[in-house]
Amino acid sequence: MRDVLAGQVGQVSMSTRIAQGLSGIMLIVPFVLMIGGVVLCVLGFPNPLLLFFGGLIVAVGFYVRPRRPTIEGQFFTRDDLPELFSLTDQIAERLGGQPITKVQFGAEFNAHSVERVGERVLGIGFALWQILSAEERVALIAHEISHQVNGDQARTGILQAGLHSVAEWHALCGSSRLVDQEGYYLRESEAEDIFGRGIMWIFAAAFSQLWVLLTRLSFLDSQRAEYFADAIATRAAGREAVIGTLRKLSYMPLLHEGYLEMAPSLLPHGTAYFDQLCRHAMTPSEQVRAELGVQMAEEAHCVDMSHPPTVERINFLENLTDPQGTPIPYRAGIDAELKPIIEMEGVKMLQMLEVQ
Repeated sequence: MRDVLAGQVGQVSMSTRIAQGLSGIMLIVPFVLMIGGVVLCVLGFPNPLLLFFGGLIVAVGFYVRPRRPTIEGQFFTRDDLPELFSLTDQIAERLGGQPITKVQFGAEFNAHSVERVGERVLGIGFALWQILSAEERVALIAHEISHQVNGDQARTGILQAGLHSVAEWHALCGSSRLVDQEGYYLRESEAEDIFGRGIMWIFAAAFSQLWVLLTRLSFLDSQRAEYFADAIATRAAGREAVIGTLRKLSYMPLLHEGYLEMAPSLLPHGTAYFDQLCRHAMTPSEQVRAELGVQMAEEAHCVDMSHPPTVERINFLENLTDPQGTPIPYRAGIDAELKPIIEMEGVKMLQMLEVQ
């Protein structure tokens, strides 16, 4: 609250700086390995053993070299969704952020934003989008754009690249598995590989703990970034819309009920999937909302999560005295633009349900 009122939402703690330093080291190591491997090959020529190990070191360094993480999935641009992008542009301008360049959609009960070099991607899950009011949809977009405004270190920059590098090292050292000749099941490698696998397991465990260390060091800043994003989002959507969106995060059990009640025969087309999935969450009774509120309050003591407890975020906003701007209105044309995409995503989920 103090930092929001003072306009100091972009500060980075010393622990996160340490995590960034460790990430920088991890990003340099692959290049050191490649150079060292080349030097070993040159100095050891024509010794085949040294050439082999030199080439192996170069290969390892090349495999774990820093690369720009790819964002998978289908993307939509402002040419595809002019109304939605007009809204995101207006929100970004109000909040002082950069315009969204791409949008992607899914069926999940979530939303996300990813920033890469020259790209700012907004992800929207229709399971959450469909139960939000027009004002709350503006709040959802504003919250995700706010993450780039407040300089969330866990989503961008050297720390994000370092976490990706550690994950690559872990994948390299992870236990290998072999498929039997029929391809029906997986089996562990043979007994003669136990010694080698044991060594690799030690390295994999070490990189796993390094990943944990980086996330622990940046944990508080990552949690603070969610509060900051909520506060900044009120400038575009208003306090009540942001709080309303947070309250509906507790509706996940209602969507689970809708999913369990589904059957392929009840879903003649894709749109009906989300209608059925979200019907319990669209108009919950006062008793149900009260019960969900109690469950949400019980999460106040869970401190090891990707996001702070929702009830604490709501309390923070209710006590926020920072001036808020006039809420940006939702554009009615967005629903028409998204209808065929919702249909398409519903068909995908229907096909998965039919398989199950």
